[in-house]
Amino acid sequence: MILDKSFPSRRPQMDREFTEHYTTDDKQATALEREVIMAARKGLDPYNILPLKAASDTKEDPNLVLSITNKRIVGCICVEDNSTITCFGLHKGETQRCPSYGTHYKLVPHQLMY
Repeated sequence: MILDKSFPSRRPQMDREFTEHYTTDDKQATALEREVIMAARKGLDPYNILPLKAASDTKEDPNLVLSITNKRIVGCICVEDNSTITCFGLHKGETQRCPSYGTHYKLVPHQLMY
């Protein structure tokens, strides 16, 4: 069968119907969720939702933990396949070490955007 080029294609109409009937995150997200989605596209994290980049875990290059107070409780999964979490208090000032594994953490003051 040879297709006639004058035969109208149904493809553009199908694409239009699809986009009209199915919503995307851009159309459906509102308020805070929309703000977070738009900021993430720009590479920003205004509400500290995304995890921080892991450091080398040494005393000179510790994992930074943001806090609006002078202390915070930190949970450390010492080994990847471990099912327990070691929790300890992290205080402003010196770099502190996980009591079980030895990973270093440092509390960094953080200001809220709002």
